Amino acid sequence: MIAASTTNANEGVEITKRVAEALAEICRSAEKANSLVDEIAVGAAEQAIGIQQVNASVGEMDAATQESESISQDSVSIAIQLNAQVDELSKMINEFKLNADLSETTYSVNFGQNVAVAEPV
Repeated sequence: MIAASTTNANEGVEITKRVAEALAEICRSAEKANSLVDEIAVGAAEQAIGIQQVNASVGEMDAATQESESISQDSVSIAIQLNAQVDELSKMINEFKLNADLSETTYSVNFGQNVAVAEPV
């Protein structure tokens, strides 16, 4: 009976050692999992910062595109106005009729207040 008790006690000690080793392995695995979760959290935070930077860049590009569109529209408007002024100036120049006998006379042209006046010099 003492021998059986000793054997049972030794077996109990052996089982306890195996349980302790298993618990130690579980703790190491939990620590490793915790470390991996921390790395994932850091990676997610870095990714969030990267996404914010991309969003800011896209916003800046959108603003630049809108500004460029506005400048283009202004350029078109100015070009239309210049074309109209060229047409008006061409009409004004075409209205000058010089007689053949006055061809020796030099004229200066004054374009004050959108009215062209030719006067002998």
